[in-house]
Amino acid sequence: MTSDAQDQAAGTAAGRETAAKQYVIKDIAGLARWIRWLLIADVILGVAAIISGLMEYKLLTDIQAGHYSNNPDLTVLAERNDLRQTVIVLTQLGLFLVTGTLTLIWLYRINANLRASGVNNLSYKPGWSIGSYFIPIVNLWQPFVAMKENWKASGDPLNWKSQDTPAILGWWWFLWLLNSGAVNVANRYTNRAEEIDELLLANILTNASTATGIALSLVFLKIVADLTRRHIDGRAYSAF
Repeated sequence: MTSDAQDQAAGTAAGRETAAKQYVIKDIAGLARWIRWLLIADVILGVAAIISGLMEYKLLTDIQAGHYSNNPDLTVLAERNDLRQTVIVLTQLGLFLVTGTLTLIWLYRINANLRASGVNNLSYKPGWSIGSYFIPIVNLWQPFVAMKENWKASGDPLNWKSQDTPAILGWWWFLWLLNSGAVNVANRYTNRAEEIDELLLANILTNASTATGIALSLVFLKIVADLTRRHIDGRAYSAF
């Protein structure tokens, strides 16, 4: 090896060591366990939300058919329905915030662990790998690319670029975009729905968005389990 090549190799090794020192390896298994339980809870709550939505749909169709035209209890039934739906929506929102926060911490730690191990040529730093979720337009594809890097580098830290991207990551991102769009459409239509026909359509859109959310949670549940196992078994942090 020539002197220039030796100097270059030494410089690369020094740069890798310096980059690794910026990060500390932390456990992800405990976080992943919590995330999986929360995702299971989200699926169960989603099923409950659909059942509640079907109950609301029946109430609306009965009102439309005139079944409650002379029923003094209609106001009470409507208030009970609204209360039930509100409790479910607020619970879903709270669960989403907690699950989302833990998921971002989990993704940050995976990326930081890889860098602390000396894995190089990663396009995303830990902060950007999660910050990209909050930037409009960019969040349509950058989080998916960051997830691919985490997956590949966790499995083979030395030759991670040659790793294949599993189909489940593509399905996860497709469902993420589909669910985001469905929720946005359902919320916009629900906010301006006033007539029975509009309320019925809003109900259908909401149930559809909830169904895509259940599918998303189930797919991500497997990703969390598989990526956590891959990250730990890959021994990225002991490869150098």
